[in-house]
Amino acid sequence: MIKSISLLILFLLMVVSGYWLAINSGELTILILDYQIKTNLVVAFLSLIMTIITLFLIAWLFKGIITLPSRIKGYLLEKKTLNLLAAQRGLIIAMYCENELDARKFASKIAKIADDVALKEVSEILGYGIKTQEEVDSFKSRVTSKEAFYILDSFLLKLAMAEENWSKAKLILEQIWAKFKDEKIMHTLVELHIKLESWADLEEFLDNNINKFSRSQAAAIRCIVRYNLAKESLKEGEIALAFEELVNLLKTYPKFHYAFVLLVDLCIKHKIKGRILNIARNYFMRNQSAEITIAIIKLAELLPSDKLYEFALKVNAENEESFEGKIILAQFALNARMYDQAFREISNCCSIHGKTTRLCLLMAEFCQRTQGVNMESIDWIKSALTATNDIIPQRLYLNIKTLEISNKPGIDKVLELLR
Repeated sequence: MIKSISLLILFLLMVVSGYWLAINSGELTILILDYQIKTNLVVAFLSLIMTIITLFLIAWLFKGIITLPSRIKGYLLEKKTLNLLAAQRGLIIAMYCENELDARKFASKIAKIADDVALKEVSEILGYGIKTQEEVDSFKSRVTSKEAFYILDSFLLKLAMAEENWSKAKLILEQIWAKFKDEKIMHTLVELHIKLESWADLEEFLDNNINKFSRSQAAAIRCIVRYNLAKESLKEGEIALAFEELVNLLKTYPKFHYAFVLLVDLCIKHKIKGRILNIARNYFMRNQSAEITIAIIKLAELLPSDKLYEFALKVNAENEESFEGKIILAQFALNARMYDQAFREISNCCSIHGKTTRLCLLMAEFCQRTQGVNMESIDWIKSALTATNDIIPQRLYLNIKTLEISNKPGIDKVLELLR
């Protein structure tokens, strides 16, 4: 409303001003050289406006003439771009629908329109629909762009992986990696190394491209490599080398408990008793997990009970609040026939942590060792099977056969659950 009123007032002012000038136009004399031009103010004002408009029109026409070639060129380029996009869209749809005839037609159209060599070659390759090694070799003899070579190598990689020829696939992928440092290619190459179990090559690849991996990725790959190199040393009978590799791996990556489990198995199998308790003690202080506890308990197959009991006492003295330490002490106390100590540790843990799987199993073993097999030991095993607040170790780390309860009431159900 205010805007309308303002426009109306402005219009009225212009009308009044024009009327005033018309009746009070006066007389204007312009002297140019020896010529004298006489007119009034209104005519002079209108002449000035018409002159300015004429100059603007001349400038606009001149600009239009000057910029006409560039505008024609822009129009043709835009039309060419739209045709190229339409051909690319048609190629994609034809490839998706597996229509080879249309795909080749659109690829040919792109080759005619496009100026970029790589785009022409890639479109021709995609439109052709390569199916064999011979066709790839034929294209490789003609193309020049690295993008075209990448497409051809990717097709060879697809063929090799379809044939499950992992060695050939790795070789092709290494050639692609040399030209294109792509993260996806890097991860696929790592997976192929793992599939081929070429651990030394994988470690070399990691060292050469360490800046491409994050710190966590490099650590994970290094763990896998060193662990599997140790396993290879074991297979080749190089026991001492495997032992040292696993010890070094534990020092560098204390959270990688698989190395400790393998080290314990190695010591048990080859009767290596010298350093294992010190290694276990130091490692337990850095990684107190159920898997480590189960591995330490397996040392009962290698070392005498009294020595393991002393080891458990030292571990608990250094880790007084450790639940895993209490489990180790209770198990080794049972093995050493320190039943009062074992019962005390199990009872204290049950009061703090509740009836976990492993505590129930320890109590079942305690009952079996002190009272023989009875319903109480069977009830503890049932409790272990239903407990959900602890891991269930492999074979429940308690050999069920030692309970000798095959003819006891209710045992059928327990054995069924165990199976």
